[in-house]
Amino acid sequence: MRTILKNGNFPFAGVGGGALLGALILSMRTPREKLARGLIIGCVLIFAVGLASLAAFRSIPMVVGILFVCGATMILSLALCNTSIQQRVPDYMRGRVLSMYTFAFYAFIPFGNLMAGMVAEWRGVAVAVATLGVSLLICGVIAGVALMMIGRMESKAKAL
Repeated sequence: MRTILKNGNFPFAGVGGGALLGALILSMRTPREKLARGLIIGCVLIFAVGLASLAAFRSIPMVVGILFVCGATMILSLALCNTSIQQRVPDYMRGRVLSMYTFAFYAFIPFGNLMAGMVAEWRGVAVAVATLGVSLLICGVIAGVALMMIGRMESKAKAL
């Protein structure tokens, strides 16, 4: 992992390329609400697996490819979350809800960075990246199960 980080910004160009592709895909067609939920969870899970597997590879082309996938899935999941919130919230509350969403999202980034830095200092960068990926995978699975339960409850409520 250290040799890849020493190669400058080249490997991280994959993140930018993937993010660009993800944004272009989403700009061509925004999925329906139910499909968007599944896509969000799917993208989070793919991003988590990519992030966790990043620690295992030493080859720069392989790392660039994984970072490309990570960039695309990260942008797709974040943009779809934002879009689905905007579609669900009434106009008069949209600003308040989005400001709370943004606050909740960005307020915890420094804490995650602090914990990742502590793990990297203690065990190394590869372990820190793998830990972040596994943690995100666990959170994604929990969110997916919660969304499935909510979907079942909604379908039961419509049946009544």
